[in-house]
Amino acid sequence: MQHIAETRQLCSEDALTLQSYDNRHDTNYFDTYYTYLQYDRNIVRASQALHIHRNTLMYRLDKIHDLIRLDEENIPQRIHMLMSMMLLQHQEKF
Repeated sequence: MQHIAETRQLCSEDALTLQSYDNRHDTNYFDTYYTYLQYDRNIVRASQALHIHRNTLMYRLDKIHDLIRLDEENIPQRIHMLMSMMLLQHQEKF
């Protein structure tokens, strides 16, 4: 339990927000945004990886951007977000 608390302290507030929102609303925004960032914000490749239409991805991204404050043009912020999502996704393995 201590490791989970320590992991969460390192994580971006935006990553925690998406994870919490998904848990409360049964959405898939965390995985959607994680995939989008993994594919370097490429809409076509991310939508293919998620097996959804690109318009569906665009819709989800609009909703995600309403929830978080991440400046996607800021590379350190983007990397922190991606690393935070990796930690949260695999926290039970630590």
